Amino acid sequence: MSWPNYKSSILIKGNPQSQVGIITLFTQKEKVSSCLEQEYFALLGQLYNPSKGISILLRNCLANKNIRYLIVCGQDLSRSGEALIKLKKEGVEELYENNQSQGFLIEGLDEKRIIEKEISLDAINLFRDNVQILDHRSLRNFSELKAIIQNLKPLPSYGEPEFFPEPEIKVNKFPTDKSIFKIKSKYVGEAWLKVLDTIMRFGVVKKSDYAEDQKEVLNLTVVITDEDPDQIKWEGYFQFSKEHLEEYLPLVVSNKKVEGINYTYGSRLRSWRGIDQINSLIKRLKNSIYTRRAVAVTWDVEKDHENEEAPCLDLVQCIVQEDSLFMTAFFRSNDMFDGWPENALALRKLQYLIAEELSLKVGSLTTISGSSHIYERNWEKAAEILSKYPVNIEQLNDPRGNFVIYLKDNLIKVEHQSPEGVVLEIVDGKTAEEVCLKLAQKQKVSDIYHAFYLGRELNKAEFALKNGLSYEQEQELNSK
Repeated sequence: MSWPNYKSSILIKGNPQSQVGIITLFTQKEKVSSCLEQEYFALLGQLYNPSKGISILLRNCLANKNIRYLIVCGQDLSRSGEALIKLKKEGVEELYENNQSQGFLIEGLDEKRIIEKEISLDAINLFRDNVQILDHRSLRNFSELKAIIQNLKPLPSYGEPEFFPEPEIKVNKFPTDKSIFKIKSKYVGEAWLKVLDTIMRFGVVKKSDYAEDQKEVLNLTVVITDEDPDQIKWEGYFQFSKEHLEEYLPLVVSNKKVEGINYTYGSRLRSWRGIDQINSLIKRLKNSIYTRRAVAVTWDVEKDHENEEAPCLDLVQCIVQEDSLFMTAFFRSNDMFDGWPENALALRKLQYLIAEELSLKVGSLTTISGSSHIYERNWEKAAEILSKYPVNIEQLNDPRGNFVIYLKDNLIKVEHQSPEGVVLEIVDGKTAEEVCLKLAQKQKVSDIYHAFYLGRELNKAEFALKNGLSYEQEQELNSK
């Protein structure tokens, strides 16, 4: 029999005749295995979390009922050892009732309907009745495990192997930070796909004020760098026409009124209480190009603090850096499916108009949406768009610079250069991990694709350094 059946590649296999499995929790398995000959155990591995890990452990044990002892040792940082011991002592029913107050849940074990589909209660109880779990989490000298194992009494197998299907992967929401999501793209259309993917992947399902569920993320920040509103990079998946956009633009960039509508963003920005805030903003920048007060708001405290139809776009700010006009817009609430693309294109048009008045270049547009959401009625449409038009990871130049990697003086050297090629700093170390830590501490990288690239190259450089090979960045390794 080929065993273990699950996650074999990340486990250390020992003596097939042994009845002992060793669980090292968060402690590196190699640290424990180096203190013990492999003849003393059948299998040795880590158990990082009390969810998927215990499910895999159960499957492997039930597939080899010659395993009669599980030794739990190492650092229990995630309390997975505690969860396993509770399972042994209390069973699934009791664990399910008690574990919520303990701050952890066992996925695949915590819901009875899942257990019955995947690992039967009878099989779990058979495991509990026949496999002894020895708690040695306080042990620090792992060489003592040898004597512990030698004192264990041989026991017969408790039955024929049983196999259970792995759970179907079905995720409604992936874990992430609760606040601040950043998306950066050249064009609105490309950014919108990332917006949809972010909310559908990480959005929290909650009710809305309109008796409809929504998926919501907090403080979604989208940066648009290259979109020209007069030559829009039009996408076939936009949910509006060019004609619709032409009709919408004046409602943001001018004071055009619409019959039957209390206000538009444009009317609040350009003619609210007799003030054209955009003209005032331009005058302020003309008087002081350094000002931080070039702000226009749509929120009227007197009217909006109890207004159920208060503006979603609340503030626009323009700041000049290096002869370029940058615009930031804050939305308290933003329908990212039906509203954001048109709003972003309209704001980009407004940014261009302001920059033209000031004879400035155009910098990036940033929208920050406090509540970024997609209503339930659009979930299926969003999923269809993402299925048909996968998110493209643009290899944008990292604004924090580039890196030249080479080997010198038995070290990995990383030369940090500005985007213009000026050498800024040299970071070095003996391992990829050491260099990566230094780069992270110094906040050298802002683009995730760039970070992955550096990780690959640094790992290759470390391999070359350790094995006496010639290293050249982005080239295959060769003997010296």
